[in-house]
Amino acid sequence: EVMKLIEETNASTTQVARFKKPIEQPALVKWLVDNKVLSIALEGSLHQVQYCERLKSIMDYLGDKLELDELTTIWRMQDGQHQVVMDNIHMLIACAAVRFTQEQLSHLFHLIKSSWTTENNRSREKLLVLVGKLGKEDRGGKISSQVLELLWDLAHLDNLPTEIVEQALRSHGSILSDSFNVKDQVRQQYAIMCIEDIKKGTWVVPAFKQLLKIVRAIGRPSYQKPEKSVVAELHHKYDLLKLTIVSMQRCHTLSCQQARSVVSLSTVKIDGRYTHDQCMAVHLKFIGTVLQDGLMYLPFGNAKDIWDCLVANPNSCQSDQENCFDWFNSHMKDMEPDTLLKMFQQRILFFDAAKLTVKSFACIRVFYDNVNESDRRTRRVGNSVIIDNAALHGLDYMWQAALNTPSPAVADEAILLLLVAYGGNRMKKDVDFVAKHTTFMQKCCKLMEENLASLNDVATVGGALQNAAAAIMAGVTPDVHPQSDERLSRLLSLERLLLLAERYIDKYENTAFRRNSLPHGAMFQGDKIQLQVFAEQQGKPDFEVVTHSNDTLHNLRRKIAHRFNTTPEHLQIHHDDRMLLTTDNFKLLHQLCLNDADIVTVRVLFAPTANNNIMELSGGNMPARQAFLLDQEKQQPSVIMSSLSEVFGLLYKLGALCVPNLTKRVRSLLMLIPPDPAVTTFLQSLPRSNSVQDAPEVDTGASPVGSFSDTFISSITSDSLPSSCPLTLDGLLQPDSPGMSAFRVLYNLEGLSSRLHPAGFRADCSPLVAARYIDSFLSAGGLPMLLNILKDKVISSHVDAEIQEEILSRTLQLLNLVLTHTVGHETA
Repeated sequence: EVMKLIEETNASTTQVARFKKPIEQPALVKWLVDNKVLSIALEGSLHQVQYCERLKSIMDYLGDKLELDELTTIWRMQDGQHQVVMDNIHMLIACAAVRFTQEQLSHLFHLIKSSWTTENNRSREKLLVLVGKLGKEDRGGKISSQVLELLWDLAHLDNLPTEIVEQALRSHGSILSDSFNVKDQVRQQYAIMCIEDIKKGTWVVPAFKQLLKIVRAIGRPSYQKPEKSVVAELHHKYDLLKLTIVSMQRCHTLSCQQARSVVSLSTVKIDGRYTHDQCMAVHLKFIGTVLQDGLMYLPFGNAKDIWDCLVANPNSCQSDQENCFDWFNSHMKDMEPDTLLKMFQQRILFFDAAKLTVKSFACIRVFYDNVNESDRRTRRVGNSVIIDNAALHGLDYMWQAALNTPSPAVADEAILLLLVAYGGNRMKKDVDFVAKHTTFMQKCCKLMEENLASLNDVATVGGALQNAAAAIMAGVTPDVHPQSDERLSRLLSLERLLLLAERYIDKYENTAFRRNSLPHGAMFQGDKIQLQVFAEQQGKPDFEVVTHSNDTLHNLRRKIAHRFNTTPEHLQIHHDDRMLLTTDNFKLLHQLCLNDADIVTVRVLFAPTANNNIMELSGGNMPARQAFLLDQEKQQPSVIMSSLSEVFGLLYKLGALCVPNLTKRVRSLLMLIPPDPAVTTFLQSLPRSNSVQDAPEVDTGASPVGSFSDTFISSITSDSLPSSCPLTLDGLLQPDSPGMSAFRVLYNLEGLSSRLHPAGFRADCSPLVAARYIDSFLSAGGLPMLLNILKDKVISSHVDAEIQEEILSRTLQLLNLVLTHTVGHETA
């Protein structure tokens, strides 16, 4: 009935009543107030939304006519009620508040503050929602300032949970950002209040969060009005960068004082609300906002202070460093080239490479790329990098990162950068690749020398291991001290250097043509591989191909092409969802990850009749082409490395350390480079010299490329085989011979296998030549020497188990070959 009266009164102002005279609005309002109709109505079903919707019209109708005591009565109706009832009462009050007088508003805010002191946190959240609604629904501008002040005061109260503070700030920021009644002067006023809180070192994190919202709400600078940038104005007046950095340093010091250890630093709460990580993150975020919204660059002094606080600081934790690296990585464009160069040279390059993580190295790599590109030492063309100046900034640090970091992922990234730095410019003409490859290989060998020299004396280590092995055999527990961190670090560096050289050869070796100086791994028969071949075209047969791990992709193509009656050039071979390219034709099958019982899929582009006189890439009678291929061969990194003076002595010594991972890396590298010329020369002379007296002396002097350390060369030769000592067949196959080891015996057995059982694609070793060599080997007493290897204790038990197995396997393979050959002769 009350609603009808209100509707009739409102209608009377726009149209003439036809049937009865409506009550005048002042009289109706006076009647409603005097009889406290609203209070009586509120005693009804406040939990029902429909009921409250009708009451909202009465509240809105009365508005500024509500007496203060009745407003108090309405407010108290929520005491002890369900949350739904509270929400509905707050909704009614927020609806009527837009018409409240200043006195009514002051009384309402007094009621809110009174309830704040007695209510629980859940009810306080409801009160904050109400205050936020009051500010947002204000259309006349008379409530906003009071609401902002109330929210600001509430957020500053002590002992409030973080959630309450955050909600008060959200409402405060929402009103500042969204309300069209809030002027920029008011926003600037609260920005200054935040700055004052930051200066005092109190309420720091909330102040920065609110300051971020305010500076974004005021308005960003535009091309038409760049002078309107409030961030620039505030920075000019208060030096926001210095203010933020000083605050960050102060908070970091407080965190360190409260934390029990560096490990717990990231989770310590300096103000009881926000963790150390959250505190540092909001400082960094605000610095980034100042730079971007203020259209300014970060000076070197400020960048240096940030780095010194979060990275160089001995009390910084890992999360500090990670956050700092992340920030610099994302704000690289906010620094001028001169600042980038100074930061890179004076700070970044002093970070311990052993502590690098994936995130930190990602930042350092961006510095490295930008600094060198800005200094015009590199330039990017598509996906390739052109090196215009070989003296790259930070190149030595990339070596440290590749060798010293414990993270394999970081090492892989650093190795990739080194490969580009030394072997790039494939698109550039007139590049001396021989000089580039030589420089890289000499650098690798020099670093191997330095790391090997830092290890304990190899002979001492070997003796200690032998003594320990003897003690174990005698049933006594050996006194073996654990390896020091320094030793483990040097071993890791050696392993990475070997991996680096291996990847360099794999990346820049031209495997598209047949070479004369084959790599060691291509000289002898490998493990048997039986591949399952499936044809994509219908009507083509599926079959098996038998080959070995040291065969080439080119030979595999020829075998498959023969079965399809086509040419190798018209075959596409797929393995594990990738196509085997013709540019890898002379790679070995184990390099292409082809293993026994693997499946390859073949597509025949078209099927012409096979030509038995197909010209090989290395064939032809044109002298110019032969000269070109010979020149190309001399440029191969593996050929250059094998020609370095005493490189084999260095690799033998590394293999003799009996460190499994290191041994595996040495073996992989030796497989990629041409064989040791000393061993090759002796084995080639075996048919002409079957006695020790007639054995040729092998010159181990300097090679045409030159040595990388005269002092180190002398240490190797004095510790292994003297240059004047002639090689003998017995000496090559005995681990206890002067300068020999189990590792070298395996290498020599593989060299011997290259003569007795050569790979099928070698032109210099036909079956007839191999058979004659077996005869010479037998005449030189080779059979007893092979049998001697199988005797107990010939191979020391401390030798890596994989090396022992390979020695025995290779020996048995050679014995089978020699004995089969002997039986065949006797039968004949």
